[in-house]
Amino acid sequence: MKTFIQLVSILTVFLGSIFFSIDAQAQCLQRYKDKVFTGFNYVPNISYGGDKENFDGTITDLVFNLFEPLGDTVSTRPLIILIHGGSFTNDPPLDRKSPDIAELARDLSKKGYVVISPEYRLYSGSTTYEKLATTIISAFLDIQQLMCFLEESYENGNPYRIDTSMVIMGGSSAGAIIPMNFNEFIKTSSDIPDYFEEFVQKAADFDGLDFNDVLQNKYCGLKAKGIISISGAIIDTNYIQTTDVSFLVVHGEKDGAIPYYSGNALGKSILPIVYGPGVYLDKMTRLGIDFEADLYPEAYHVPIMQPFGDSLELAIQNTLLTGSIFNQPYMDNTKKHISEFCYRLMGSPNACEVTNLKPNAVSGQLSIYPNPTSGIFQLEIPRNLLLQKSTIQINDISGRLVFEKQIQSNGKSIFLDMSNQNKGMYILSILTENEGEKSLYTEKVLVY
Repeated sequence: MKTFIQLVSILTVFLGSIFFSIDAQAQCLQRYKDKVFTGFNYVPNISYGGDKENFDGTITDLVFNLFEPLGDTVSTRPLIILIHGGSFTNDPPLDRKSPDIAELARDLSKKGYVVISPEYRLYSGSTTYEKLATTIISAFLDIQQLMCFLEESYENGNPYRIDTSMVIMGGSSAGAIIPMNFNEFIKTSSDIPDYFEEFVQKAADFDGLDFNDVLQNKYCGLKAKGIISISGAIIDTNYIQTTDVSFLVVHGEKDGAIPYYSGNALGKSILPIVYGPGVYLDKMTRLGIDFEADLYPEAYHVPIMQPFGDSLELAIQNTLLTGSIFNQPYMDNTKKHISEFCYRLMGSPNACEVTNLKPNAVSGQLSIYPNPTSGIFQLEIPRNLLLQKSTIQINDISGRLVFEKQIQSNGKSIFLDMSNQNKGMYILSILTENEGEKSLYTEKVLVY
C-alpha cells in the first residue's frame, strides 16, 4: 500500500509538472515566432522615390506599403522587405498589393515585424531579352533607392521604428531575383556576366548613375542578414561566393517559369538561361553558405499560390475546389518557416522576457479633416485619450521631425497649421502613456 501511495504521489507531481509546463508555454507567446498581436497597422503608398520614368516612357510612382504590429510598444523592430513578382511586367494584380506578398506581410506584422512591400519599375508590352534585362537592373536601382531612403529615415527620427541591424530581404519570383543576385554576390561591375554588361550600362546611363558607385555604396550600408527566395533564380552561378548572409529557399520542382535546375526564364527561348536551387544550392553547399530550403516535388511556380504561373486552367480549378487562391499547406508552412528563419538570425531571443510587449487595443486611424490639406487641418483626438497627456509629432517622409506638441485632450478637436511646410506626404503620430502602457496612433497627411 505504501508503495502504491508513493507511486500515485510521484505520478501526481509528474503530471502536474507537465500540465504546468504546457500552461506556461500556452501563456508564453514568443514575439517574432507567434502571432502576439491581434491586428496590424497598414499604411499604403508611402513615397520613397517619386515618379520614375521607364524605358518605354511610362511613369512608375515609387511607393511602398507598410505593415506593422498594432499597438506595439517596442522602440525598434526587425525589418522585412518583401518584393512582389510578376516577371518584371506591369500586369496587375502582381504589384506591391499582390495577394501572396500581402498575406505574408499581414502574418509577419502580427508576429512583431515591420514589413515593407515596394513598387519598382516594370516593362510593358511584349517580352524581349533587352526589356527583361534592363528592367532587372532598373528594379535593382529602385530597391537601392528604397534602402537609402530607409537608412536616411532612420537617421532622421526613425519614424518606422526599424532595427537597421536586423534586416531581411526577400521576394516572390521576379521579386526574389533582386536580393538573390544583387544583395551580396554582385559587388563590382566585374561580377556582372559579360552578356549582361550592355544592359547594366544602359540602365545606369538612363538614370544618370555610375553602376560601380552604386555597388560600392550598395543599399547605403543597410545590409540584409538574410535572403528569402520564393521561386527565385540566380542569373549566373559563377559569381556565387562565400558570404555570411543566410538564405531561405522555397521552390517547386515542377516550376515551369523558373526551372528547378536550369533553363530559359519563363520557358521562352528568347530569354536568358537562369539557375534554380537544383543547381545553385549545390554550389552554396560546397562554399559552406548557410541556407534552409523547402523544396516541393509536386509544386509549381510560387508554391504558396495556386499554379497560375504554370497553368491558369489548373489554378482556376484548384481555386474553385478549395475556395482559396493560396495553396494553403504550402502557404502555412512558408509563413512558419520565414518567422523561424528570421527568429534564428536574431539569435533566438527569449521573447517572453525581453520584449516588454504590452499590446494595446488601439482601434482605427486618426480622424483628420481635410486630408489632403492646403496646410491647416483639424485633428480629432481619439476618445480613449480623453484627459490623458499625449505628444503629437509630425515627421516628413524622410523621418525629419517638423512639429511636436504636448497636449491634454479635453474632448475637442484641435487645429494644426502646416502651411509653412513644403508640399508632400507627412506622418502624424500621437504617443500616449497610461500606467506604463504606451499607445501609438499614426496617420498620413498630404499637404498640397
